[in-house]
Parts: sequence; C-alpha cells; structure tokens
Amino acid sequence: MPFIVYLMRHGKSSWEVPGLPDRERPLLPQGIERTEKRARQLRERGVQLDAVWTSDAVRAAQTAEIVRNVFDLAKGRVFVEPVIYDAEHVNDLRRIVRSIPDEFETVLLVGHNPVLTEFAQRFTYDLLDEMKTSQIIEVGVGREEGMRQVYCPLWETGRVRDV
Repeated sequence: MPFIVYLMRHGKSSWEVPGLPDRERPLLPQGIERTEKRARQLRERGVQLDAVWTSDAVRAAQTAEIVRNVFDLAKGRVFVEPVIYDAEHVNDLRRIVRSIPDEFETVLLVGHNPVLTEFAQRFTYDLLDEMKTSQIIEVGVGREEGMRQVYCPLWETGRVRDV
C-alpha cells in the first residue's frame, strides 16, 4: 500500500549563542513564523498528517512541535529519531522511511541538510541546490518496493520521476 512522506527541513535557527552545540540551536522567531506558515499551507491543501518523525536536534523538535500543533496531532504522534540528525547518507533516511509502520498513510519527516537535500535530489529530476529552511517536498512511497517516485516540491515547479 503506498503512502506519502513529506520531507521538511527544520525552520531557520539561531547561531547567536557562542559555543552552543549544534544539536541545541533553537529556532529564530522568523523560523517559527515561516514554519507555521508552511504547515498551515500544507493543511490548507487538504493534507491530513498521521504522524511526524523528527531528529532530536532542538530546532527540528521545535519545527515538529509547530507542525503537530497546526495539525492538532496528539503528542504521541511525534516520533524522535536521532538517526535523522546523524544521517550521513541517503540510505540512512531511506531506512527510517521504510520502517514507518503501515498504520500511517501520511507522515512528515523533519530533518537537516545536506542529507535531506540529497534524499530529495536522489528521487527527482529537478536540480534542487538545497532545501531551504521550512521547505516541504512530497514523496510517494511504495510499502513493499520502497521509494517509488517523488512529486514536485510544494510551492515550486518540478517533474515526476519513477525510480
């Protein structure tokens, strides 16, 4: 059974605190605002999320919480996966997507560059330089075959490519 995964890069984050470990950087006010806007746009398109997967970085967790609130998801529908932050290869994210239980038909995965962009590039003809903060891309997934096709990035132009 196919399902949809929305890839979302975390919101714009702060570099203002010297010495703060990367994993602990919070969202900036503009990152919060843009994330709320993108989540509302997604909801207004009629998307009904079942769950959110996020890295354990503060900025990604904050992004996931904003999405959870916009979609009125229960707190238990946000899953923290440290591998998303530590991912070094597209296959790291691919394994996470393949492990999503069958009960979920539409999910959002909040992650980081460069692997999130590489993941999107792997499945699209578009010459996506990099996913911008709070950008969302829709991915179609086949449960048995794994990744099957990627649709154009939301709010941008693109073409479908079978893989």
